[in-house]
Amino acid sequence: MILNFCNNAFAQVTERKGNLLRIDFTKPEIDLCDTLWSWFDKREANTWYSDYARRILNRDGVGYIFGYESEFNDYINYANHESYYFYNSSTQTKKTYFGLGFPTDIIWEPYTSIYDKLYLVNEGMWFLFGVSGNCFIDYADSVHYFSWYSNNKPFFTDIIGKVNNNYLLAVKADSAFPPSYDYYIADLSNSPNVEFLTKVKLDYEYDYYHLPVRIQQINDSLFLMTNESSSSIFLAELKDTSLTPLKELKYNFASDWFVENNDIYFSSGKHLIKEEFDLVSQSFTNQEILYSDIKGSFSFDYQYLVMLTTDSLIVFDYKQKELKNCYDLNNIKHLDAFILNASFVYLQQIKTITDLEDQNKLPEQFSLSQNYPNPFNPSTTIEYTIPNVETGYIPSLQHVTLKIYDILGREVATLVNEEQLPGKYVVRFDVTQISNMRYDLPSGIYFYTLRVDDSSLRSELQTRKMVLTK
Repeated sequence: MILNFCNNAFAQVTERKGNLLRIDFTKPEIDLCDTLWSWFDKREANTWYSDYARRILNRDGVGYIFGYESEFNDYINYANHESYYFYNSSTQTKKTYFGLGFPTDIIWEPYTSIYDKLYLVNEGMWFLFGVSGNCFIDYADSVHYFSWYSNNKPFFTDIIGKVNNNYLLAVKADSAFPPSYDYYIADLSNSPNVEFLTKVKLDYEYDYYHLPVRIQQINDSLFLMTNESSSSIFLAELKDTSLTPLKELKYNFASDWFVENNDIYFSSGKHLIKEEFDLVSQSFTNQEILYSDIKGSFSFDYQYLVMLTTDSLIVFDYKQKELKNCYDLNNIKHLDAFILNASFVYLQQIKTITDLEDQNKLPEQFSLSQNYPNPFNPSTTIEYTIPNVETGYIPSLQHVTLKIYDILGREVATLVNEEQLPGKYVVRFDVTQISNMRYDLPSGIYFYTLRVDDSSLRSELQTRKMVLTK
C-alpha cells in the first residue's frame, strides 16, 4: 500500500521521543513500566537528526543495546554523518564504537555495510562495516578497529559464513577501484586476532556484481550460497580450496533464510515456509507452510515469528505450531519497527510528538528527503517538496514521478506518476504491498529518484539511497 499526503503547511520543527518497551512474550500482559533506553528523531529545516537502538543482545546476564545516531542534510549530501554505540546495562555506560560519514553516497562497491551484520565469537562481537572498516568489541567493552588503510594487514571486509569451526572471509586486496578481493578460511577463535589459514579460489566466472556474500553449510563440502546483487540461491561446493556453484536452486529469492538440520526456513509473500534439502536429488522437497497469513512488519528467528501491525503484536511459535501471544496495541503509539531477541520483543514506543508549523508559506525549493527508517523492512517513508514556480498567487500543477531502482539501475517500482500542486508530500513504500512492483526485492541497496517537470519545460531531479534488510 502507498499512502500519499499533500500538506501545504510546513513543519519548521518536528520532534518525536520515546523509549524501548520490553515485552516478555511468555507473559499474557504487557508491563508498560518495563522500559529501557530512549530514542528520538528531530526534523529541523532541512536536517534530520535521529538516535535509535537497532540491536539488543544478552550475554551472561548483561544486556547490550546497540544503536546509531545520524544526521542527514537534505541539501548537503556529503555532510551526512553516522556514529554507532553500545550500552552496557550492567555498568550503565554508553560507548561509541564507530563514527563515519556515508561513504556509499560517494562510491559503491561489494560488501558495503548494511549496518547490523554482527557475529558472536568466543569473548566478544564482530561488527562488520564493509569497506568502511570493522571492529571487535570484547566483554570488557574494549573496542578494536580494523580497516584496509590501517596497519592491520590483511584486512577482511566481510564474513561470508561459517565453515566447520572456522569462517570464510572476504579480504580487500587493495584500495583500487574497481576493487579486488581475496578469500580465506580463517580462525576467529582468538578474536580480535585473526589467523588466516587457507586461501580459497572462486572457481566460476564472476564479475563485479556476483561475488559471494553468504554461505551456510549443509554437510562437509556442500553449502547454500547467495551472491552480491543477485536474488538467487545456489548450491555450492567448497572443496580443495575452491568454491564452486553447482546449480541454481531458487530464482528470484528475496527472503531472509537460514538452514537447520538440512531444512531451509524462509518467507514467501504472506507465508513462512520450511523445505527439506534432499542430498540425493540436490534440491528442495517436502514444502511445509508453517504460517500462512503474515501481516505488517515481521521478523523470525530459529523458533518464533513476530508480526507488528498498527493495533497488534502477534508472536507465533512455528516449531510448536502454536500462538504464543497476541497483544492489543490500540493504546500504545509505536514506530513501524521492533527488535526480536527471544523471549522478548522490544517495541519503539512513541511518548511525545512536538510539531511547530508555519501555516502560510508555500515551499520555495525542490527537495527529496532521506527515507526513514533507513535501513527498513518492510516499509519506509519518503518525503519531498514541490516548489511554487509561478510568480503570481495561483500555484501551478507540475508532473511528478517517484521511482525505485536496484543497484544495477533497473526500475523496480513506480510510487508516483501524476500532476501535483506545490506542497509537501509523504509517500509510504511497503515492499510487501506494491502492486506494480516487477519482482520481489532482496536485501540490499536501492535508489529512489524524484523528477518534477513544470509548465516551462524545466526539470528537477534528485536521487537518494535506501537500504532494505530482511
